[in-house]
Amino acid sequence: MFFVVACDQKRLAKSDTVHKYHIQNKEKVYEEVDQMPEYPGGMTEMQKYLMSSVRYPIDAMNRNIQGKVFASFVVGKDGIVKNVNIARGADPLLDAEALRVVKSFPKWTPGMEKGKKVAVQYTVPINFKLQ
Repeated sequence: MFFVVACDQKRLAKSDTVHKYHIQNKEKVYEEVDQMPEYPGGMTEMQKYLMSSVRYPIDAMNRNIQGKVFASFVVGKDGIVKNVNIARGADPLLDAEALRVVKSFPKWTPGMEKGKKVAVQYTVPINFKLQ
């Protein structure tokens, strides 16, 4: 059985991720900035990373569970992915795998606003599909 994992950049409504990060770190978290954060090598490299890192949960495969999981997180001023959560889930098994992989993202190029590095809220949809 084969599976496909796909992602695309997508914006969701402001989530608890932004609020929690702002409270904990006492720094503003932006949703839109002059220059959005970038995964090392861009979206193509993020797609490759997801394809090589995601392990489709066996139980989900056996039960034919598929769906799109929206993982939300903050890319800090330092480029580190923080405060990862599920903005919109598909199934607890798929949600847990999406969380695991997004938490393992390498350091990003941080977002910029008016020439300064800033923390930015970001959402990545990950599509789990059996073929």
